[in-house]
Amino acid sequence: MSDKREKRKSRNIPLMDYYEILQLEFLSYYFRHEFYEREQDKQKYFDFCKKKKESIEQLAFRNCFPSVFNDETYKEKYLNKFLGEKGMPNFTYRDEHQKLHLGYWDRVYFFKKGSEVLYQGNVWEVLVNLCQFDGEGGSVVIARDGKPDIKVDYRDVQRVIDREDISFDKF
Repeated sequence: MSDKREKRKSRNIPLMDYYEILQLEFLSYYFRHEFYEREQDKQKYFDFCKKKKESIEQLAFRNCFPSVFNDETYKEKYLNKFLGEKGMPNFTYRDEHQKLHLGYWDRVYFFKKGSEVLYQGNVWEVLVNLCQFDGEGGSVVIARDGKPDIKVDYRDVQRVIDREDISFDKF
């Protein structure tokens, strides 16, 4: 009898859908690693990224698929899909409980104080994030060039991210 446990599928989905989900999960963990501040969180998401990258690369190798690690066009496609045009990125969550709790911290860290957001065609600085725990509401208070502070819903702003700085090499 073998000590190796067989990995069982929890659901049956088409291979390409599974492959897409893996890459979006990787991006979720990548951005959590980048923006979360506690060292234990950063390390946890670093470890998750390494495991997802391994799974993606194995699947890509077996099926001759491009991935976010070996194809810049593919990487850009998935970054666009993940980041969207404004509001929160398309973070992946296991269930509604995780979406409520982890989603709250994703909003807190993604729009943290000092981050830059694009609002009405201009770059503004987040002064404070008034994120609510309920999973729906939440605002950031932003200011630009010393003008009066304004309160804007996070769904109406886009976090400024320099895509040139996005590298997956460390995983």
